[in-house]
Amino acid sequence: MTRNVRAYAVVAVCLLAVLHLAAPADAVSHLKRSAAPADRAEGAALRGGGNYSFTMEPISPSTAMDTDLGDFLGPYFYFLVTNTGDADTYDMLITGLDDPATWWPQVCIGTVCIAGDSSSHSLGPGGSDTLGVNVVPNTDGVDTFTFTVRSQGNPSLSQSYDVTLYAGSAAVGVGDVVALGPGWELRQNTPNPVRAATSIGFAVPREQAVDLRVYDVAGRVVRTLTNDTWPAGFHSVDWDGANDRGVAVPAGVYFYRLVTSEGSLARRLTVLR
Repeated sequence: MTRNVRAYAVVAVCLLAVLHLAAPADAVSHLKRSAAPADRAEGAALRGGGNYSFTMEPISPSTAMDTDLGDFLGPYFYFLVTNTGDADTYDMLITGLDDPATWWPQVCIGTVCIAGDSSSHSLGPGGSDTLGVNVVPNTDGVDTFTFTVRSQGNPSLSQSYDVTLYAGSAAVGVGDVVALGPGWELRQNTPNPVRAATSIGFAVPREQAVDLRVYDVAGRVVRTLTNDTWPAGFHSVDWDGANDRGVAVPAGVYFYRLVTSEGSLARRLTVLR
């Protein structure tokens, strides 16, 4: 009997020792198990729980012409992208280009373009920037392609625009006139690039109110050239390269837009200093 009691006591002591040695490992394991769900929840919140939103507005014409093959004029197409939610990074993508081997795609931030059909750009809350696309053509022809901006914070948020470029002899065939229909014209300013002053020709098919303004690449009004009623026919206005305060604008790319009750036309010009 005494021998059995001693045996049971030895077994009990051994079991207690085993439990004592295992306790720290079990405790650590328990902490890891309890912490894991919280870690996953925090990661999910960082990846998908933010308030992501943005707006994308075109600030240049959706059709461009380049008579000189292989040159680089800066972005053909500009868009003002504004982050209206949490800090986010936006993917810029050029898709649908028929001949990327000879028409080289470039995505742009402001006037700086990056070789390749994709890149990304970050914006803080309320931040905005001009994003755009340039395609350097090395053959005659016409191509319509798509420029897409997509949120990384919420990839389901994206906006796309189709743009068309006429290059080489195709651009010469189109000429220097962009028109809505018979009687409408907005001609390329001459001279271009602008060093001191330039003339902008336009035509309207009937008497109507005409608004003609120069804009910078961010879509801000630089100069109001006219906001008055004009008779039917062809007209020309001069711009001295100054803003509405009479101060000469810095060198860069600008746009001029003709607006009436029946539609609008726009073209690009370059100022050199």
